[in-house]
Amino acid sequence: MIEMDLDEDMFDGMVTADTAMLHKDMLTRSFRQFRFAALAIILLTVATRLPLIQHPQAFDDEVAYSVVANAIVDGGRPYVDAIERKPPLLFWTYAAIFKLAGKYNWVALHVVALIWTLATMAGLYVIGRTLFDRTTGLIAALFYSIFQPWLEPRDLAFNGELVMNLPIVWAWAIALRPNSSRLRPELLLSGALLCAGFLLKQPAAIAAVPLGIYLLLPSYRASRGLTQMASIIHAAMLTAGLVGALGVMALVLYEQGILREAIYWTIIAHAVQYVFWD
Repeated sequence: MIEMDLDEDMFDGMVTADTAMLHKDMLTRSFRQFRFAALAIILLTVATRLPLIQHPQAFDDEVAYSVVANAIVDGGRPYVDAIERKPPLLFWTYAAIFKLAGKYNWVALHVVALIWTLATMAGLYVIGRTLFDRTTGLIAALFYSIFQPWLEPRDLAFNGELVMNLPIVWAWAIALRPNSSRLRPELLLSGALLCAGFLLKQPAAIAAVPLGIYLLLPSYRASRGLTQMASIIHAAMLTAGLVGALGVMALVLYEQGILREAIYWTIIAHAVQYVFWD
């Protein structure tokens, strides 16, 4: 009887060990497939951007932005020494690239555009994985890689639309993280990133609205076990991050003596001054 019990215990132990080994093999195989899929998406993205990297000239909007950026490199100020109606962070991003790589270095600019695209895709992957699973995250990244330049080569340019996507995507990726804490300091960063999107291209500001509403939804509170007050605190922290970053930018522009000019050229000058009708 004792021998039978020992045999059964040994059998159960062998089954458990075999099951654990099988599970480990499946996880290893799944991870390999994931790495292969991720590498394929990255290579596809690089391949479809090679014409941009090899292009020795500016693409579309890059011409105007580079003029302002190189004026900044030479010690000038945007909206005074060179005027374009985009927000200042876009010009400072261009200026930083040209400061490091050389003025009008289009290859360096386009390499940064590729890296910027890959970083945006990484954020979309994080969002998809957070809300669903790794496969959904990879599909989201793949779709961005394919459709972002779809049938329009000028969309490969390092323009405002491409640039603003990165901070928007990562702001949402941070906010969507499963966190049931009453205080979420990372929402300050999320708000600051939304502000950065606006300071790269004005329409990005609208991305803050649905995210703020999401933090106040009953479904958001229920999924995290939060009270209504905690939800309000989260929305307030997001707002504080956005407003705080905007305040810092206003102070920088004021110190440079171009705050009024920046407001005029980025906001007021876009307004419709006249309306004609028959």
